[in-house]
Amino acid sequence: MIDSQLNTKIEFLRKQMELTASQRGSLLHRDVIALSQTLDEYIMKAQYSHSSYPVLTCAL
Repeated sequence: MIDSQLNTKIEFLRKQMELTASQRGSLLHRDVIALSQTLDEYIMKAQYSHSSYPVLTCAL
């Protein structure tokens, strides 16, 4: 994913997370947490795309 697409996706997810938190009335609602986790993944991709370090993945 190129940088502009990645940034657009990050901004979309951030706004969606804020809206969902407002609608659900809690940052702890499972829908908000799921969006937050997805957002974290995209932020990590963006950070690593500007880094010389390899992307590490971890399965829990």
